[in-house]
Amino acid sequence: MAEGPIFVMLDMISLILENTIGTILSLMGLGGNLIESLSGVLGVGGGLGLIIVIVILAAVGFFVVKFIFGSMKTIAMLMLGGLAILAFLFIGSAFV
Repeated sequence: MAEGPIFVMLDMISLILENTIGTILSLMGLGGNLIESLSGVLGVGGGLGLIIVIVILAAVGFFVVKFIFGSMKTIAMLMLGGLAILAFLFIGSAFV
């Protein structure tokens, strides 16, 4: 027997949240590794090394923030869809 649409949407939201949080935690660990590996470039490169490190960290930061906001947008759309279905169910049961 199939589950109701609300339960399916709640499963979708929880799955997206779990995967997003897991990915963010993995990215934080890898970000620490990136900073540690870039410290060698910074130590050897001087001023040019500093510019290279800043450019790399800015690019990585941009894509991480873009990923986080994209995931939050998906979660918000799923929540709005769930609320709309819930509203239709309440409105439909009021007229019966």
